[in-house]
Amino acid sequence: MNSSTTPMWSSLLPPVCDPLWFTADCPKSEETELAFLEEQIEQEKMQLKEQSQDWLAIEQRSSVEQVEDEQDFDETEDDSYMGDANSDDGVDVEPQTPTW
Repeated sequence: MNSSTTPMWSSLLPPVCDPLWFTADCPKSEETELAFLEEQIEQEKMQLKEQSQDWLAIEQRSSVEQVEDEQDFDETEDDSYMGDANSDDGVDVEPQTPTW
């Protein structure tokens, strides 16, 4: 038996250069990450601002709907009036029958 080359008991210590120790904490720049996140947030804000430009507040919406309803009502009155105006000032015109 060659007792000088093999230890009697196994060592409970990890190897000196365990690769897990060195890859767990990669060097990172927190300022770069923070700047990247801030840029993302600013882009999202700009997108939301562009999307919400044509939105109306609730008070504005109700007044716009009232104006549109009044315009629709006025248009229907104009249409009925224009239909009466086509009759040449109240003179009824008889439809002509073809003479064959």
